[in-house]
Amino acid sequence: MLTLAEPHRFNIVELLRNGHKSIGEIVQALGISQPHDNFEEYTMEYKKKEDL
Repeated sequence: MLTLAEPHRFNIVELLRNGHKSIGEIVQALGISQPHDNFEEYTMEYKKKEDL
């Protein structure tokens, strides 16, 4: 759960439970600023785990 300790990560994971979202959709839905470069890598890794 340490990974989810970052303030927005838990909300992002919850949002992705309903399916794939673009970074722009996530930013808009959560009212946060544009994420760092590794954000896309993080969401792709989450999606891979979800597909298992």
